[in-house]
Amino acid sequence: PPLSLLFGAAKALYYAADDEGGFWLLKNMTPGSFVVDLGGTRTVTGFAVKNTRNDSYRDRGTSQYSIHVCPTVASLKEGKWVAAAHGVLECVWSAPDIPVVKRELKAAVQARYVRFTAETWYGCGAGLEWLQVFGELPEEDALLADLGEQRRLLGEVYREKAALEHRVQELARDKA
Repeated sequence: PPLSLLFGAAKALYYAADDEGGFWLLKNMTPGSFVVDLGGTRTVTGFAVKNTRNDSYRDRGTSQYSIHVCPTVASLKEGKWVAAAHGVLECVWSAPDIPVVKRELKAAVQARYVRFTAETWYGCGAGLEWLQVFGELPEEDALLADLGEQRRLLGEVYREKAALEHRVQELARDKA
């Protein structure tokens, strides 16, 4: 498969429940960026990024990066990006664990879109393990998130109940 499918920008989005991992890699020796659509205008208070070393190859990583935000679809169409953060990520080829770099914004910003740009790199090219966006959910989204968590927990309870009922049936069969 093309590298864009294996190491595309979607691989760099951090989900706490995602344990499969993945990372974003750019073509050799080229800067690049990806854009995250937050699904609506949100209050963004910070970011966390985790550099890459390209797994066991240990041959690349992002050095200088910038993060820009855009508040609306209209401003995106007009190309009106606002700088939110920038910095330098350390080369992590020999590090036992890749550090997470957290950036709290001095003042919260309104954003619908977040753009991460790898400007310079170490080794063969740039990449990123993941990007996480911090902020405040609108009340209706917070309620939906809470409802989703309640549904997940309820599903766990029903699965445990079914497993216990199955075990009781097995024990009854063994006794008979």
